[in-house]
Amino acid sequence: MSHGVAGIWMGGHEIDPAVFERMAGALYPLENGRGHEFSARNLRLHVQYSHWAEPLFAQDSLTGVALQVIGRMHERGWTAECMLQDYLKRGTDALAACDGMYVALAWDPRTETLAIANDRLGLEKLYLFQQDGMLLFASALKAIAVHPAVRPGIDPLALAQFLTTSHLLDERSLLRGVSVLPPAALLTVNRSGIAQRRYWTPRFEPDTSLDLERWAGRLGEALREAVERSVGEKPFVLPCSGGLDSRAIAAFLPERALERGRACSFGHAHCYDVRYGRKVARAAGLSHEVLPVPPDFFRSYLRDGLSMNDG
Repeated sequence: MSHGVAGIWMGGHEIDPAVFERMAGALYPLENGRGHEFSARNLRLHVQYSHWAEPLFAQDSLTGVALQVIGRMHERGWTAECMLQDYLKRGTDALAACDGMYVALAWDPRTETLAIANDRLGLEKLYLFQQDGMLLFASALKAIAVHPAVRPGIDPLALAQFLTTSHLLDERSLLRGVSVLPPAALLTVNRSGIAQRRYWTPRFEPDTSLDLERWAGRLGEALREAVERSVGEKPFVLPCSGGLDSRAIAAFLPERALERGRACSFGHAHCYDVRYGRKVARAAGLSHEVLPVPPDFFRSYLRDGLSMNDG
């Protein structure tokens, strides 16, 4: 976890500073983390990020329009300033369909409008709570739950979904009344109310223009580009269990990056994850390290795990 966000938008009431600080304090603490806050007439926003992460914030000195991005962008040369300038030209469309895992928030003081958009797959989770002209939003469910307007209670249908499928479906969270921003969403809030639309819907249509071998080549090329982009120019660690995912990533690692990387496997020395992970690392040309899981692992890290994953 490298970042977090919590915020309040109020349509016609003052934002209680103590309540806002309580929400910000409920975010998962980051070791050596940094943070900043943004305040406007109807908006308070707290953002935190790891010491190694770049703060993705920009503000236009002429209009006062401010942009905050949470997550990671994949486009080469992308900056928050570039997205801000695009927003000034195209409006909220500039926040949608970008290449990355992100939530983008734009505040326009000219219309007192807050716009929130996320990536096509909703990979950066954002929880929402609406009541009487107020919008709460946060990357952690517990940051919403500490607000006095929220009465924590389990959503029985969400619980049934989770116990049945191991996932929460549609826009539900485990807390009654708290929703999750759906994938490819564009939400705007101002004194006129809250509006939300979906800017992209996946389409599955047959395409017979290529045979199976050529489609396989296209898939391989896409994987190669994705792995090269993720590895970048920095040192990296590949968790290697010997499963399909780690094998595929290892197979597409660029040769020039191998000296900057290493692989690791979790478990005892003779478990399958370690045995096969070591073989995959050797085949890929990566050094390999075993990270043992002691018998008291779950008891030792249970509290941290609950905090990081909202229970």
